[in-house]
Amino acid sequence: MRKILSIAAGLLVVGLSAVAGFAAFGGDSSASSPTPTGFQNGPPQADAGQAPPAGGVAIAIGQLQEDDGEEATIDLRASTRDGKAGGNFRFFSEEHGYYNGGVRVLSVRDGVIRVAGGGGLFPPEGGRIQVRYEATFSTVDNHAEITVTGPGGYQYTMSGTVAGLVTVQAAPVATPAAGS
Repeated sequence: MRKILSIAAGLLVVGLSAVAGFAAFGGDSSASSPTPTGFQNGPPQADAGQAPPAGGVAIAIGQLQEDDGEEATIDLRASTRDGKAGGNFRFFSEEHGYYNGGVRVLSVRDGVIRVAGGGGLFPPEGGRIQVRYEATFSTVDNHAEITVTGPGGYQYTMSGTVAGLVTVQAAPVATPAAGS
């Protein structure tokens, strides 16, 4: 019963986050022109991967069904503005607890979203640990890998398939008002 309630609570968080994400990043824009930024934030890559849409957003929302049978609810929304990565990454797992933190590095190449950052992890046994994470999400097959590291050698990796949405969406393009 506890696991069902945890999954239901996680799905509720994901649902509310999806609504907020689509409200923030979808729909018509009142801007006069699209934002001229891309997702390349960090050192240049050697391969000639796909170019992400300028001013777009990387999204991964759903249930991570881990290879070991565990599940985690994940919520990533990230973008770049003025050449700087930003956004939020959250997850909830009965095994590892609740994480909420910022996105500091973002790139998209060959259908793979790569993010990294840091924030607070609230493990199931209580307390709060400041951690860093690195994660990859495939827009091709929804495979995900999330590695979390913290003080004193604290580290674990969650790996599996996201049952949900993993995508890179273009920013809304401003349309001229009628009669302009």
